[in-house]
Amino acid sequence: EQGIAAPGDHVILTRGDHMNAHGGTNTLKILAVEASHE
Repeated sequence: EQGIAAPGDHVILTRGDHMNAHGGTNTLKILAVEASHE
Protein backbone atom coordinates (compact mmCIF):
# COMPACT_ATOMS: atom_id res chain seq x y z
CA GLU A 1 0.00 0.00 0.00
CA GLN A 2 2.70 2.49 0.96
CA GLY A 3 5.40 1.28 -1.42
CA ILE A 4 7.89 0.62 1.38
CA ALA A 5 8.76 -2.91 0.22
CA ALA A 6 8.43 -4.61 -3.17
CA PRO A 7 7.65 -8.25 -4.01
CA GLY A 8 10.81 -10.31 -3.53
CA ASP A 9 12.16 -8.05 -0.75
CA HIS A 10 12.85 -9.38 2.74
CA VAL A 11 11.66 -7.51 5.83
CA ILE A 12 12.98 -7.99 9.37
CA LEU A 13 10.59 -7.50 12.29
CA THR A 14 11.93 -7.19 15.83
CA ARG A 15 10.14 -7.16 19.16
CA GLY A 16 11.20 -7.18 22.78
CA ASP A 17 8.88 -8.20 25.60
CA HIS A 18 8.84 -6.52 28.99
CA MET A 19 11.70 -4.04 29.03
CA ASN A 20 13.89 -4.22 32.14
CA ALA A 21 12.28 -7.50 33.24
CA HIS A 22 14.24 -10.71 33.74
CA GLY A 23 13.24 -13.59 31.50
CA GLY A 24 11.77 -11.42 28.75
CA THR A 25 11.77 -12.77 25.22
CA ASN A 26 13.21 -11.00 22.20
CA THR A 27 11.81 -11.94 18.82
CA LEU A 28 13.31 -11.65 15.34
CA LYS A 29 11.20 -12.62 12.32
CA ILE A 30 12.30 -12.51 8.68
CA LEU A 31 9.49 -12.25 6.12
CA ALA A 32 9.54 -12.43 2.33
CA VAL A 33 7.26 -9.91 0.61
CA GLU A 34 4.90 -11.59 -1.84
CA ALA A 35 3.01 -10.12 -4.79
CA SER A 36 -0.35 -8.52 -4.05
CA HIS A 37 -3.47 -10.55 -4.84
CA GLU A 38 -5.66 -7.65 -5.97
